[in-house]
Amino acid sequence: MENIILRAMRTFDESVCAPEYARNQLAIEIIFPEPPVFINELAVRVYSEDYQLIGADVYSPSSQKTPRKVRFIVLSDTFWDENLYHIFVFQNGLPKWTVSLSPSPSYEVWKKEKLDELESHPDKKFFIERLCPTDWWQNMYSEQFHFPSAEKVIGKLYSYSEAEGVCPHLLVTGNNLMTKAFSCFILAAYLTGNDKSEQAVFSLGELVSGNLKWSELAEHIRQKQVIVMNVPQLEYSASTVNLLSMLGDILSKEDFSHPVFIFHGAEEHVNQLFQECEAITGMFAEYNTFRISLSTEMPPITLNDTEFQPALRETPFAEFSAEEELQQMVGLKQLKEDIQEARMMSLFLKERRVYRRHG
Repeated sequence: MENIILRAMRTFDESVCAPEYARNQLAIEIIFPEPPVFINELAVRVYSEDYQLIGADVYSPSSQKTPRKVRFIVLSDTFWDENLYHIFVFQNGLPKWTVSLSPSPSYEVWKKEKLDELESHPDKKFFIERLCPTDWWQNMYSEQFHFPSAEKVIGKLYSYSEAEGVCPHLLVTGNNLMTKAFSCFILAAYLTGNDKSEQAVFSLGELVSGNLKWSELAEHIRQKQVIVMNVPQLEYSASTVNLLSMLGDILSKEDFSHPVFIFHGAEEHVNQLFQECEAITGMFAEYNTFRISLSTEMPPITLNDTEFQPALRETPFAEFSAEEELQQMVGLKQLKEDIQEARMMSLFLKERRVYRRHG
């Protein structure tokens, strides 16, 4: 079968009806080797390099016969630059093809690539079918979080979802605040369908001190889908090691698959746990470990709302003050949207002046 070609270019059509700040246009054409049949609708969705939706367009043929060349105009409130974009093509409502390309830096210059069957890219198929429709995916790259690249997260979650006969539990290491955010907002949301009632959040410090009773933990194990467990700095006495080894032995049994435990904490605290407790160390390898770092490119935004706050257990330990920090980092949604809209309008006006000066 001959290749299906997709080509894209930055363009500017004054006749297109759209809000002025959302008139950054990307023309996309799909060229079939022969007129396709049995097509009631074609659609394109364009995602950024970090897999955030930028824009979309839909084509419905006016007759029973679809032309060989179908044209879309994808509008965006952000400037189409030379970055890599991931394009997904839907046929009759189902994802069918995909391609990644970078538009030409010049206007009205086509850039073309061959469309690939989505089945040949299982990680992208996993993303478009399982991840992008969720409400929590947009939290991946909000301004205050610096998580692993979307491509790495998609690949690892896909591998995890396909794995059989391996440890179901997950580990998140790195900056203490970011590991908690990633564990609660991303991994727990993925595993529970963002159902916070199916999540419980504890600390190994509570278990060691006795503030969390074994009977209480057992009750949550019976009722919850996910238990997020912080790994703080601990003093590893013989009794502490024995207690945590017992937990590791329980979780590492082959028939223990639910709930999924997500351990998270600063890298030095996790390394200390691994040195002292072989039973827990053996549960984790590269496929079920995520590493997080704190962005140093911009200062964190101080926020107060609890829009994405899971139901968390209060803890008396000073090591878990990241909880208060986390609560301060979400919210003020309307203010952020207003600022973003003003920024987009300003950027658009600036780009339009440059375009008209040189166009």
